[in-house]
Amino acid sequence: MIQAGLTRRKAKANRVGVRKDPPVKEVDLTQLPGALTGADPARYYKLVPLTGMFGVQYHEALGYEVEKKRPGGVRFTRGGTRTEDGESLMYMDLVLMSMPLERRQEIYDRGVTGTGGQLAADRYDRRMVAGRGRVSRSLPGHDVTVDETMGLVNETDDIKEELYR
Repeated sequence: MIQAGLTRRKAKANRVGVRKDPPVKEVDLTQLPGALTGADPARYYKLVPLTGMFGVQYHEALGYEVEKKRPGGVRFTRGGTRTEDGESLMYMDLVLMSMPLERRQEIYDRGVTGTGGQLAADRYDRRMVAGRGRVSRSLPGHDVTVDETMGLVNETDDIKEELYR
């Protein structure tokens, strides 16, 4: 059936064919700029700016170590700055730093000081859900209690209760 106002030739030109995508090409991630070779699987690697608030000094305070070029050690597959043995490994004004995976996981779980991190965030989330968006906590050094309220309250628990009565 031809649409109103179209000739057969125009109708044929307006038809949409079946989409045929080209085959997916596998990407060799080791050839990307900044990729590492010879990395120790027990260490976490990170590119860090030389200066700035979260630069090398900040990361050294966390426990990161600057990676230096050494025979048989870690290096960039391509794109790194040419260095001599014993010099820091650089990539576009960034220095390569690493730390043991255990320390990295500890920082993630408990935070740098041991009082924060993902475990504390999970505890806070559980309290928010249990209190339906309200959490009371005392401010350090004050007798005042602060109520914190989420901006968006999830009402799915009420819906579930109605559905499963």
